[in-house]
Amino acid sequence: MSTARNIALITSGGDAPGLNGAIAAIAQTPGVNLYFYHGGFDGIIEQDPVAISPMTAREAVLQGELLCHSGRSTYMLHEAGQKRVLEKLKQDCMDALIVCGGNGSAQGAKALSASLPVAVVPMTIDNDIGGSEYTIGHDTAVNAIADSLHRLRQTAANLPGRIFMVETFGGRCGQLPLAAAVAASADIVLLPEYELNIDEFITEVQARSARGKSVIIVVSEGVYLNKRFSAGDQGVSFALARALEDSTGKRVRLSILGYTQRAGDPTSYDCLMAKQMGKCAVDALLNGEKATLAALKEGHVKAVPLTAIDQPPTLAKEFMKLAFNENQLIQLEG
Repeated sequence: MSTARNIALITSGGDAPGLNGAIAAIAQTPGVNLYFYHGGFDGIIEQDPVAISPMTAREAVLQGELLCHSGRSTYMLHEAGQKRVLEKLKQDCMDALIVCGGNGSAQGAKALSASLPVAVVPMTIDNDIGGSEYTIGHDTAVNAIADSLHRLRQTAANLPGRIFMVETFGGRCGQLPLAAAVAASADIVLLPEYELNIDEFITEVQARSARGKSVIIVVSEGVYLNKRFSAGDQGVSFALARALEDSTGKRVRLSILGYTQRAGDPTSYDCLMAKQMGKCAVDALLNGEKATLAALKEGHVKAVPLTAIDQPPTLAKEFMKLAFNENQLIQLEG
């Protein structure tokens, strides 16, 4: 085994419930001294490391609030900043770094891997990291969105003939809205992977609304009509709602779930996945691996080369089949 014992950990980018399970698994590994830097990559430079005890980590597994605070980085955008991160970790006597986050965070870890052993624990509700079939926080977020859709279904039954639209997170990947729409049996789901013909969309909603029942539409934030999506953009549903209202004469009941999707205590599945991924990451470092992604592959968590993050994310085939079966994917009809 390698001599790596002082292991630094950061969370980077958007937060996601469940990560405390990964932290607990790492902290409880024999021979490991685990240290946090709050604030992501920038926190490594700007703050002192904080030791975390195994008991403290274990007691926080079921909490939605993360033990290690996240942050977005400016230093990692250029080589000079990356050098400062490495120098600070060396100054603090850190033997390795575990980065918990999404695509951008994983790319930052890869940039450091030539000079320091690193492992990535995939953490984002979007479930959009290439090389892994799952990312921590996704299941909790799907449950939160599905719960909102179930509640809308109840009020829709009391007020038939209405049009409801719910905008979700997900960025450029449709995994999150797809899973939630299938789980909650929404009527239509719009995904960023496919072009949206606004006229066909309006015609389909009109046809379904004419049947007398309410229509529930799930819209990914990444479904943009006249411009490219940028991280952090929200509000595409306003344009879609206006187009529907102008054509149908019906008011669209609009909900943008926003940051509530990233909040809440984690599901048991997220706790289990987080513990497995955290243990996988720390074991890889202790075994001398230099650049690792703790990934879910074919139902098993395993260490894969960090270069796997360069693979494009794909929509879950089994969910796509279910969505086709329920006529939710109007972008692919015709």
